[in-house]
Amino acid sequence: MAMNKRERNLLKALSADGIEVKASRKLANLKNIVPMKVFYKTLDAKVYNDGYEIPIRAFLPRKDDMDDMKIILYFHGGGWATESVDTYARALHLLAYETNCVVAAVEYRLAPEYKFPVPLEDCYAAAKALFTGELVPDLDPDTIILAGDSAGGNMAAAVSLMARDRGEFAPKNQILIYPATYLEYENPPFRSVYDNGSDYILTMGKMRDYV
Repeated sequence: MAMNKRERNLLKALSADGIEVKASRKLANLKNIVPMKVFYKTLDAKVYNDGYEIPIRAFLPRKDDMDDMKIILYFHGGGWATESVDTYARALHLLAYETNCVVAAVEYRLAPEYKFPVPLEDCYAAAKALFTGELVPDLDPDTIILAGDSAGGNMAAAVSLMARDRGEFAPKNQILIYPATYLEYENPPFRSVYDNGSDYILTMGKMRDYV
């Protein structure tokens, strides 16, 4: 379906280079207005990174039997600077519902207020607490899946590498959804970036600004 001029201008405005964090967060927060929210089955927990309390929200699946349940530890996207567990709530609920897994989402701290490696260390602390039984005692670590999309996919991959290098736990399962795993956007080597990295929403310029 063809876009009219107003729709095209709106998309162009949303796609302009330059990240205005407050405005981007306000736009993301519009996703909180979801009537279905009342039906979410959730549990809240917390872990700590160097004294900071990291909230974790678990979205529960359809089935009541929690035996042999897999857990997806999920890191949300948003360019490391926007989005939250709340703005991802509907997607995370549907993920739990469709996979029959518990989806535990990490409310890691955001840039630019908290620069690298703080958000990554928040994610690592949450993963370590889960894998080592601090968060869920007697949990089989082989039932844990690290997952994330975009910047969250970057976090999931980085947490796995950190776990390997530090030797504190060993993730065996990973789901990376369009992960940000190549962070050079001045002269990227990928033809697809030049073919698809302009016009609307997630442009090459916007990726450069997020990084």
